[in-house]
Amino acid sequence: MLSLHKGVSSEDVISNTGFEVEIPGYCPTTNPPTIQEVNLVNKHRDPNGTRSIDFLSSKKRAKERPSELMREWKSA
Repeated sequence: MLSLHKGVSSEDVISNTGFEVEIPGYCPTTNPPTIQEVNLVNKHRDPNGTRSIDFLSSKKRAKERPSELMREWKSA
């Protein structure tokens, strides 16, 4: 392991990992992402906005899914 995220302890990692993790005696805190890195991830992770459908109720998803699919189809 190279670093730990802020607020996460090595014990947290060990107890939530299904395999052995080697943690050095001193493990620094991960640097937070820059504004540019956050913007890059946000721009490329879901360029068509289709991921938002996962968080809709089933009724709303059934109503909005056709337009989501058409938007995705047209951008390909």
